[in-house]
Parts: sequence; C-alpha cells; structure tokens
Amino acid sequence: MFGPQSHERRQAMKALRNQSIKIITGYTIIGTPSPTRNTITTTTSSSSPISALDTLLTTTKHRTGFCNVILSSIIFSSSYLIIPYSRPVVILIQVLPALAMKLLAPHALHYVPWKLRPFLFTACWSLAAFVATVTPANVPAVWRVLITMLAAATAAATEVSCMGYLRHFGRAGLAGWGIGTGAASLLWAVAPYFMAVSMHVVLRSALGYTHYFIGASLVASSMILRRPPVFTTTTVDSIKFDARAAEEGGSFVIQEPEPGEPQTKSARFEHNLRLIDPLAKPYIRSLCFAFTLQALVAPGISRAYGQSSAFGSFETFYAIYSLAFQAGNLVSRSTILLIRFRQLARLTSLLAVVSAAILFNGVASVFSSPYLVLPSLFVTGLLGGAVYANIYASALEQMATDKPADAEFGLGAISAGETAGTLCGSLLAALVEQSLCSVDAGTGTRWCYTRFSA
Repeated sequence: MFGPQSHERRQAMKALRNQSIKIITGYTIIGTPSPTRNTITTTTSSSSPISALDTLLTTTKHRTGFCNVILSSIIFSSSYLIIPYSRPVVILIQVLPALAMKLLAPHALHYVPWKLRPFLFTACWSLAAFVATVTPANVPAVWRVLITMLAAATAAATEVSCMGYLRHFGRAGLAGWGIGTGAASLLWAVAPYFMAVSMHVVLRSALGYTHYFIGASLVASSMILRRPPVFTTTTVDSIKFDARAAEEGGSFVIQEPEPGEPQTKSARFEHNLRLIDPLAKPYIRSLCFAFTLQALVAPGISRAYGQSSAFGSFETFYAIYSLAFQAGNLVSRSTILLIRFRQLARLTSLLAVVSAAILFNGVASVFSSPYLVLPSLFVTGLLGGAVYANIYASALEQMATDKPADAEFGLGAISAGETAGTLCGSLLAALVEQSLCSVDAGTGTRWCYTRFSA
C-alpha cells in the first residue's frame, strides 16, 4: 500500500517525535538561571525596619530549566543575612560574575567537549553546595560572597552551553528550557514563603537537598540528551536516520554544512567578535531591553507598592505578586512550539507599555486592589516570556540558514543581553524603591515599613 519512501518518512517522523520528547525532557530538567529572582539578602538598616525574610524576598531573580534554577536559588538563599551589604551591592555580587561568564564562555566553551561539560558543571555545583553547607554562619562575609559568585558563574556557563547547543536540538530544546526555567521560577516564587512563614523552616536547611538536583542535572545532560544528533549527507530539508544515531535510540538529524572554523585561536576570537555586531540589534539589545523592563517590575519596586487590606503582610503580598508574574512567564515560554510571534518589535513595545503602567502605579499608588495588580503582573510575565522565547526562536531560524557553523557561538552570546538587562533593571529598581520608601517615611502607606508577622 505504501512505497519505500512513504515507509521511510513514517519511520523518520516517528523518530522525530521520540527525539523531541527526549530533548524537551532533558532541557526541562537541566535548565539554568539568569540573575533576577530570589536569593541572597542584605542586613536591615535602621532606616528601613524590615525583617530578614522581607529582605530575602525582595532581592530576587528569574532564572533560566529546573535544576539550575533551584540550585542557584538554594545556594543564594543560604547566604542571606550573612552578606552585610545593601541591596544594590548584593545585586552586583550576584549578577556581575554571571555577566562576565556570559561574555567569555561563548569563546571558551567551544574547546570543551560536550561529553565533559556536564561533569565540569557538576563539579562546580558540588563545590559550591559543599562549601555553603560546611561554612558556619559566623565566618567572614567574603566566603559567602565567593560561594555566591561561583554559583552565579556556574549557572551562567551552563546556560551558555545549553543555549549554544540549541543549534542541534532546535525549538524542542527551547520549549523544554522554557518549561523547566518557568516551572522552577514559579516554584521558587512561593517556596521561601511557605518554608519560612508557614513551616518555620530555615531556608538554609534546603542545602541538604542540593545533591539530588545536581544528580538529576548530570543524568539529564549525560544520559537523556547524550550528544547532539549526527549529521548526514542528505539534503537540507530531509529527515533521515543516521546509522550511529539509530544505534543510540533512533535519533533524527537534519543536514547542516560542515563548520569552517578559523585555524588559530586568535583568528577564531576575531571571527567571533565580528559576529556580535549583526546579533546585537535584533537579539542582544532586544533581550536586554525586555529584561530591564521585567527586572523593574519583578521584583522591581514591590516593597514600595501601596498596602492592601487583602494581604495580611508583605510576605503574603510578595509571594502572590511573584506567583502572578512567574505564572505568565511559564505559560509563554512553554508554548513556543505552539505559538510563534514574528513581530518582535511590536511584542517588545507592548511589554514596555504594560511595564510602564505598572511602574506608574507603583510610584503614584493609584490603586492597590489585587484584582487589578495581579492580572497586570500576569500579562507582564506573559509578554516577557514571549519576547524571550521568540527572540531565541528567531535566532535559531536565522542562524540555521545563514550561519549554521557559527550558531553555537551566536546563540550563547545572545544570552548576555538577558543578564545585562537584569543588572540594569535591578539596580534602577533598587534605587527607585529606596527613594519611594524615603518619601513615604512620614505617611506609612506603602509596604516599606511593615514589619514581619510571625
């Protein structure tokens, strides 16, 4: 009934489906963060009588898969109140190592084999978790700072590696990445509240579970994803079994040209630098702008919002505030296989308008009703996640056709825009929040001066 070509195509499509499931599963488990969601906190000052948990919840970060988001959040949270610096300084401690790693790693990771990378990242995570576990609370702050910097750099390097290898795993990998990072961010939006407020458990106790996440990340990297699909000599549009890939479980492959790499390291470095300029405007700058807006909104100036009788404390308000934002982020990141927006400029403009409205409300305290605040936060998270996912989807499509040999470097380099935007938005939000709380010192209508309620 069916010819040989029809049978071969059915087999290829079956392999495509199976491979997509494996890729989505692997990227969902691995994942990695980008500095904006919660973690280290600062000591409270006399001018701002807030609790330890309050400060912890205020200094947060949205990170990009599951295990790395949770790992970085646990290690950062274990250092709260141990790093006695203001919020802007803590933001710099968290974000600058990640930004430096994202600028350097795309050049260096090319020389590290794919099979060795999971073990290298696992060693770094294990070292950070071990030192954080055995270090008592009365040690000098410099040790906590170093642990935090190591965790931030490891998470950033893992992200660069995974995003670079999207050239092999495609939009299925991007969808898995979105599901993992979105789900972990959603979980960690409320985990500190339930642990510290509802269960009366010290957040540092979560360090005992880090080895489970480290092991799961290693299994996902080395066993589920294994290695990238093997290229064949078929035409560009064809899907075909490869002999070696079939032996490893029926992987599918799509033809790409052999990479023409520069002969020397210095020549390759110069070649990579020339690639950054065409990537900057459509992808890096757009990602930077989008994450600046998101960092201004969540965590943003959440403590400077007007108080609402619907929430008993700032802790409750902030947990629900973060939950609404991260829920929207999860929905848009995880649906990239189903919904594609190609007008990135319009999407970013809409995000800017909604973010501006939320910031104006935070500054002017026009309304504090959760029926207005929470839906607007959900929409902001929805738009922010859509911009993130569609920027990478567009980059994947362009580099797969224009410069497939340089796709790994390009996709890894684009992620620097996310961290740069987070740094700018978080610092600006911290300064604006401090100014608003200072103005409110005499009235007390904002959350700034509410105390912890046990």
